[in-house]
Amino acid sequence: MPEKILVRATNWVGDHGWLARLWNQFRKFNVEGDTTWVRGRVVRKWIEGRQHFVELEIAGTNQRGEVSTPGGAWAVLPSKHPGSFVPK
Repeated sequence: MPEKILVRATNWVGDHGWLARLWNQFRKFNVEGDTTWVRGRVVRKWIEGRQHFVELEIAGTNQRGEVSTPGGAWAVLPSKHPGSFVPK
């Protein structure tokens, strides 16, 4: 399951962004045959120096509506502001 969360986060950040931090918890088993949807949302945006951060809330939910894998991420995204910086 962590690979699904990592793939979703890196796909969302894109080729020009940088995934600074990723975390998740395993709260329920993902039994073979279960369907899991990975969804996320932006919960916070802020600027530190020349870097523009977003915090994501990401969760894996099974077909019973139970959150089996809650987690989140911090990402640095490109900005149109002059002088913004994204690490490589």
